[in-house]
Amino acid sequence: MLTPSDIVLTSLIGDALALGPHWVYDQAEIETKLGRVNRYHVPMTAYHPGKGAGDLTHYGDQTMVLLRSIRKVGMFDLASFAADWRAFWESPTTISYRDGATRDTLAQLKAGVPFEKAASHSHDLAGAGRIAPLFLLSWESDKALIQAARAVTGLSLIHISE
Repeated sequence: MLTPSDIVLTSLIGDALALGPHWVYDQAEIETKLGRVNRYHVPMTAYHPGKGAGDLTHYGDQTMVLLRSIRKVGMFDLASFAADWRAFWESPTTISYRDGATRDTLAQLKAGVPFEKAASHSHDLAGAGRIAPLFLLSWESDKALIQAARAVTGLSLIHISE
């Protein structure tokens, strides 16, 4: 049986494995250049400058921001996570791809929009790839966990309605 730590670890390993072919949609190209993706590769595209084999994509980087935020405060706190997320992306030392959803959210935050309403209008489905650290916590109900997952996803992606 998987433990919550296993869920986080496999999420990060899968993300690092995905870095090589990330943003390449031609399966034949991936097969020709990488074969079966069962080890870490340098990125095939220019979307991840500064990243090397075994590094995380921008989704994995956001998973780590969530993990560190939870560790820092001992629970999931949206305001704390939002501040950590923003600090990560606004840092000039951050080496990670700032996708359209991230750039849109940052622009909203800089314009003074509260973090609860600053999500972009992206239809990106990658939010689920960033929530694994939430499973490390005890939740009063499945509904509370789902609300936290929606909040994490909603910080940089389109808000998900109830």
